[in-house]
Amino acid sequence: MEANFFRFVAGELEQKICGERIEKIFSPAPDVWTIDLGRAGYLILRSSRKGGFLFLSPDKPENPLNPSAKVMWLRKQLKNRRILKLKSIWVKRRLYLELSPGPFKYLLLDLCQGLNLVQDVLDDEQVFWPLLEEIFSHKDIWKRYPQISPPLRKILARLDPEESKKLYARIRSGQVNEFYLHHRDGQNLNLLCWRVKETSALSFSSALEASYVFGFPRVMELVNQVFEKQKENQNKIKKITRSLQRLDQDYLRLKNMVAEKQKALLIQANLYRLNPRDREKQVSVIDMEGKRIVLSLNPVLSIKENMEKLFARAAKGERGLKFIIQRRQQLLQELEEIRKNGKIGGPEDRKIGESEEQKETRHIPAVVLSKKLQKLATEVCVYRSSDGFIILRGKNKKANHKLLSSGASSFDLWFHAQDGPGAHIILKRNYKDQEVPETSMREAAALAGLFSYQKDAGQAKVMCALVKDVRKVKGFDLGQVVVDKVFKTFFVTLEPDLEDRLRVG
Repeated sequence: MEANFFRFVAGELEQKICGERIEKIFSPAPDVWTIDLGRAGYLILRSSRKGGFLFLSPDKPENPLNPSAKVMWLRKQLKNRRILKLKSIWVKRRLYLELSPGPFKYLLLDLCQGLNLVQDVLDDEQVFWPLLEEIFSHKDIWKRYPQISPPLRKILARLDPEESKKLYARIRSGQVNEFYLHHRDGQNLNLLCWRVKETSALSFSSALEASYVFGFPRVMELVNQVFEKQKENQNKIKKITRSLQRLDQDYLRLKNMVAEKQKALLIQANLYRLNPRDREKQVSVIDMEGKRIVLSLNPVLSIKENMEKLFARAAKGERGLKFIIQRRQQLLQELEEIRKNGKIGGPEDRKIGESEEQKETRHIPAVVLSKKLQKLATEVCVYRSSDGFIILRGKNKKANHKLLSSGASSFDLWFHAQDGPGAHIILKRNYKDQEVPETSMREAAALAGLFSYQKDAGQAKVMCALVKDVRKVKGFDLGQVVVDKVFKTFFVTLEPDLEDRLRVG
């Protein structure tokens, strides 16, 4: 969605959704968010750096059966909160919904990065416009003035000078009364505040109506892809399950073949007492405990040939069991991969490979402490990582104990200097599966090193574990723990100014 078009969508939305209550949050497809606003309808956001869009719909897209952890967390934070005001930073295609009192003040809808909760408006609301001549002379002017999008610059350059001035003046002043959905060969291409003559276009008097006509089919296409993928995954799971069942049957059959080796060994041990060439239905032998037992044989074969066949079947069974075990592990891995990749959720913090521009515009929410943590405020130091994660440090042994007991969730990350005394560091996560960028984890590890016996070494070795794997043991001193499972070990350089840089009042 082009920035200038987004400006008018935001303007119309303000009249539609202010005062409405958020009833529920959904994520019907990756990077797609649905906000149920009751009688006002469903506010739907599709986030994408190039193809993001926003619209209000009377219909709700179908949703997956199992919502993601982030969806569940957002529902908890937003349930029954009203939208008080709307702040549009339209040049950056961002919308801040000011909410009634509760955790976090704003719900941020960002067409590039998705949906987030923040405490403050972190953008400058002023809009600066360049001269028309400057637009024509700088190809990448959109980097400095985001509202001078490539489609706008292109149309201004193609019009004659007088028409170009008039269009630019209308765009600047916000005096646009007609909106266009351009399409070609039955495919919707773009939403713009001006007409491009080379393509067919539908005209609308409402930007919201145009965005709905453009956006709803696209969202339904994405949702259908999700359900097709789920159906494909279900079929794969059924196929793998059937294969595992057949493997279980083969496993029992092969185990019985291997067990026949004992019969062959008994015949071999008693062969000196028997005539190997005799063909018998049964043969009486003495087992390892000295007891006489009767073994059934194939009368078509001699006693020796029966023994050799039993040894051969047992060897074949042993070879088959090795293959069964390998194949079973392979199928279980495939099954786990399908179930893992089949999870449907929102655009969780995908920091890997993000551009410098995305890093610069990333929104870091202000620190909001829970009631439990507020009670520990005098006993812990609070930090905020470069990615916006809350980091806590106990000031002493007693504080370390309390921090683990009442200030940390089981899915939070715990950091401590390895092989020696130091402070307990807790990196808070909002929900179980939330990914933590490497930068934040290394910053937490460095803080653990700075407040440990390694503080003067310049470098530190720090272990990281899930809080659920860190146990307090009865009889130990305050702050002493047992770590059942180390999640990761860090070797970090200690920067003396790190604490001052990250610390929050």
